[in-house]
Amino acid sequence: MIQGGGIGGGAIDGVVNLYVIDDATRQPISGAAVQVGTIDGTTDATGLFVATGVTGKQDVLAVAS
Repeated sequence: MIQGGGIGGGAIDGVVNLYVIDDATRQPISGAAVQVGTIDGTTDATGLFVATGVTGKQDVLAVAS
């Protein structure tokens, strides 16, 4: 979990583009469950999840088997 925003810890304003990748292989993970604040979804075939309408600091969570 990344608490309070992105890598730099700054506020989020509008859109979050989040890629989920495997730490060991550096390959994208499709179908990962993602939560940005109260917005839930899954990653696409490229490991991307886009959350819109997001403002301020958010908790980000990604889960994949």
